[in-house]
Amino acid sequence: MKRARKNREPKEHISVQSTVSVTVSSCANNRNWYIGKFMTDAGFTARLGRQVSISEETHERVMKFVSVVGKGQVSMASFIENIINEHFNIHNAEIKAAFDEGLKAYRL
Repeated sequence: MKRARKNREPKEHISVQSTVSVTVSSCANNRNWYIGKFMTDAGFTARLGRQVSISEETHERVMKFVSVVGKGQVSMASFIENIINEHFNIHNAEIKAAFDEGLKAYRL
């Protein structure tokens, strides 16, 4: 027994063309920006910092990446420091709002 179809408007098909153009030079610029931003010495000695725990899988991925891309010139600690600082810079407003909300919860 077949279901009766409701009267539906015919589906409209829309053709979408991408207006984004990716060039090799823009990819190279992005890569150079990334390396310049994150593969730089963070200006501290890891043994004088604090230890944090990450999963073994993440440690392996970061270690391989930093070793290959950083060409032995950047420590894993510097890379992670740079990533976290950029995260704080990008999400400053959201972090401040969440922090302020947390303070209100503790009535501090």
